[in-house]
Amino acid sequence: MKLSDSEVKELENIYVNGFKVAYDRFYAKQYASKAYNSEGLDKYATAKIIGRMMGEDVANQTARREAYNKQYQIQSAKKYAEVVKKMYEDSFNRLMNIFETNSVVELNSAELIGSVNDNMFRAGEELRVQFSVSNLGEVSRPVTMIFDNSQDVIANAQGYVFSAPALDKKNYVSNVLGMISNDKFAQEEISLAMNIVNPGNLAEVAKPLIVRKNERITLHDYAEVKRINGSLNYLTGDLNLVVDLENPASVSAPSTAQVELFIDGAGKALDKDIEPIAAQSLRSVSLTTNKLDPLDVIAKGKISGVINVKMAGRTIHRKAFEIRVSDAPSMAIVRYFDGLATGEISNSGNESRQDRLAKLGSMIEDSVVASIRTRMKWTKTNEVARTAVAELQKVYDESKRQGTLKGDSQRNYDDLAATLAKHSATLVARGILNDRKNRKYYLRELAKISPKLDVNWKHYR
Repeated sequence: MKLSDSEVKELENIYVNGFKVAYDRFYAKQYASKAYNSEGLDKYATAKIIGRMMGEDVANQTARREAYNKQYQIQSAKKYAEVVKKMYEDSFNRLMNIFETNSVVELNSAELIGSVNDNMFRAGEELRVQFSVSNLGEVSRPVTMIFDNSQDVIANAQGYVFSAPALDKKNYVSNVLGMISNDKFAQEEISLAMNIVNPGNLAEVAKPLIVRKNERITLHDYAEVKRINGSLNYLTGDLNLVVDLENPASVSAPSTAQVELFIDGAGKALDKDIEPIAAQSLRSVSLTTNKLDPLDVIAKGKISGVINVKMAGRTIHRKAFEIRVSDAPSMAIVRYFDGLATGEISNSGNESRQDRLAKLGSMIEDSVVASIRTRMKWTKTNEVARTAVAELQKVYDESKRQGTLKGDSQRNYDDLAATLAKHSATLVARGILNDRKNRKYYLRELAKISPKLDVNWKHYR
């Protein structure tokens, strides 16, 4: 059965009232918050008028579309009027009451300000904030801007308290809100959070409200390690580093800095004072030490450590470095032995030259014995090339050409060859190779570093 005119009017009125309240309360407030400026009050009044007109139009259109010709739909509409419409009205009245009786402050923008105008943020620096807020509420009450307290930033517990004018947008500059932690270094990235704390309970209004800004910043200081270049002579224990320091600030460094070289496992090697670096400039610093034990460096296969930069007694930056030994460990041992044997190298660590030569000889012997245990063929050039004996031959020939084999130099090689020759009796051939032939070729290889060596295998049984 088709609805009568009076029934249609009744249904229409239900929707008109419901939507009129909804748009008057909700849409107007949303319009006001989005189109906000210094003419906020006028905009707010205009928004209310627009909201009411839209509410009436939507309600009318909805009523026509929903006007079905079955009687039970009238009963459904009446139930809406009794229950749902009341819920709508209560909800939007509560929302409107929040805006009418509270400061509802939203954070529009925020920019960090340091305590020194040098175009950077340093560890230990105090921070303020230049920020803009909009008060969407119809009253003005004290609001707080505050930092989160964290391992990166020590926050001022009181924050910055201000009162934003009702229905207006305004800019502020806070007092000191916190300090960057002192245990941070230049080129570290830190996180901080700025928060607006509104008074009172804003209920559901607080959910979409923007009251927090997170920011990540990279710290800098007046003397940072930009790069480290270096060279290592592992045979002499000499380390040479060139450290490029940079001042990224827009002002000159306020005081001298101290550059420290720390070597892993050895501690502080040296330090050097550096005059203040000009704004946005580089300064190169040379650091040299010859106190490294070659055998320690060879065992590690590298030299590594840290460059520290200090200012006013505090470490402001640090950067690690690593330089690897240029030779494989077995060849490095052989070259070190040759350097001490020929007298070209004097660094024997904390031992006497002869004790260090004996230790190196034992290490070379261990390597040769390991090759012997593989039952390799000393008649095969490609197999010999993979042994410490071949490395000894190569280094020995280099020293011979350079004329460094003089005095007791050859005697050191003779002693080592004689020690290695004693192992000839342990050689066992692989496959069809005769043991005696294998031993004979082994001794011939040793004779290349000791021409006077007895190569008769029978004498070593």
